[in-house]
Amino acid sequence: MRKLSIAFLFGITALLFMSVVPSASAQYGPNYAADRAEIEDLQARYMLALDSGDVDTYLSTFTKDGVLDIGDGPIKGHDAIRKIIGGMPQGKADANAPKLRPATGRHNITNIVIKVEGTRPTEEPIGFTMATTIPRERDS
Repeated sequence: MRKLSIAFLFGITALLFMSVVPSASAQYGPNYAADRAEIEDLQARYMLALDSGDVDTYLSTFTKDGVLDIGDGPIKGHDAIRKIIGGMPQGKADANAPKLRPATGRHNITNIVIKVEGTRPTEEPIGFTMATTIPRERDS
């Protein structure tokens, strides 16, 4: 009987807790999971395009009047963003060393906090770059 009473007490406690704590859909809206997945996909395409030097794909992650802020003040619009990103070093291998891959960097985003209010998402990500500074041998 005592085991049944303890189980019943835990069950009632769990039901009370579930009724007090809002679900994610109640807190964020019914489309939150889909919205978040699309935002995370956009972030991945943004980083992959940046790291591969694909300026056109990188620009496609911004609206025409999008703003890039990399710490030196806002860079507004596709033309200004193209000028900055297109001017970044591409890490090309030395022509005299065709068997080497160039040193590379990989940008990552982690600890992403995304809030979607209506049609306007905001986020507070932490970004970091991993770099390989030593050229590696190419796979033959």
